[in-house]
Amino acid sequence: MAGNRTNGILGISANFEPQVAGAFDARAVVPTQADLLLATTWEANDGGTYIYVGMTVTVAEDSTPANNGVYILLNVAGYTNINNWKFVGSGGAGNPGATGAQGAAGEIGASGAQGAAGGIGATGAQGAAGGIGASGAQGAAGGIGATGAGATGAQGSAGEIGASGAQGAAGEIGASGPQGDDANTLVTTNTQSNNYTLVLTDRDKIVEISNASTRTVTVPPNSSVAFSIGSQIMIARGDTGSVQILEGAGVTIDSSNNHTYLQYQYSGATLIKKSTNGWWLFGDLTTII
Repeated sequence: MAGNRTNGILGISANFEPQVAGAFDARAVVPTQADLLLATTWEANDGGTYIYVGMTVTVAEDSTPANNGVYILLNVAGYTNINNWKFVGSGGAGNPGATGAQGAAGEIGASGAQGAAGGIGATGAQGAAGGIGASGAQGAAGGIGATGAGATGAQGSAGEIGASGAQGAAGEIGASGPQGDDANTLVTTNTQSNNYTLVLTDRDKIVEISNASTRTVTVPPNSSVAFSIGSQIMIARGDTGSVQILEGAGVTIDSSNNHTYLQYQYSGATLIKKSTNGWWLFGDLTTII
């Protein structure tokens, strides 16, 4: 024994010079995440299965880029369940330092409804039309020339045009209508003690799960409960029992590192609907408890 580990049987005091474009341990790289969960993937040439807790495997060619990266086996008996593999993350250039712990996200307050638009004030009365100025006096008619070849008398000059009347004053503008009041934005709580599926009236509420045993909160598909896109629901863990947020049939929940458990008693998280069956999940979350 060397400390708390078992010594190996074969001692080698030399370097290896690989002559194949692959891992020294043929189990260290598999094409897809699905291959991690197949029993045949881990069957050795002699028919045995030799896997162990802490074994690291790289998924290198999955069609979903987010599935590619390094996985660590946590439970030998349950290696066909993805929850028993810890996803470390995809590789990058160089050896990056460890990522610091993310601070807990603050709860998002509910948005108040917009007040109704005020009514448009009445149009002011139109001012009276100005009076028409008096017509100027007509000039005197020219004298009629003598009959015969005499010249025609000159035409008298036109009378002056009277001045325009003053324009009437503009009517007053009506007063603006009152602005609508804000809607009530107080947050209410729906307390449950058993496994619970969200309903439409949970929108903009806190759903508190309070029990000393493990409980779940299920997000139903849009075909069952049609929450509007942009709806938000806050989930709180009110007792010592763990609380997990589950996806209903066809529902996808996106959260940091795919964590879905509320971490401690009095932890909280917020669900926000982003598409027909897609939701964001932000909050004080952790992996399996």
